[in-house]
Amino acid sequence: MTVIVYPYEVKMPKMTNLVFVKGNLKSLDEIQKQYGEDCIIKFVLPDVNHIVYKDYVMTPIANAFNNAVSVWISKKGYTSSYYCFSTNSYDETVVSEDEFEEYIKYFETRLKG
Repeated sequence: MTVIVYPYEVKMPKMTNLVFVKGNLKSLDEIQKQYGEDCIIKFVLPDVNHIVYKDYVMTPIANAFNNAVSVWISKKGYTSSYYCFSTNSYDETVVSEDEFEEYIKYFETRLKG
């Protein structure tokens, strides 16, 4: 399941495995309790576009020199982050649960050296 978090109420038709909720970064624990820690949470807030899954976060960052958006992965409690991929817009940064799991394996492999 993917939960999309907006700073305002969003009226969308019900979709399988996709939920839209009003919230902010402080809502993370509450959202994880309601929908489970295994859900992917994408924040669509001013200046914040984190995608959270379990103890990991993927953060899209706009490139200062072109229109690309690079996505980096990090883990709760760690200061390391690793490059995952680049895309043309923030809209293209949503990943599936399977893809996120692959990036988690990549992160853990890089941590071990």
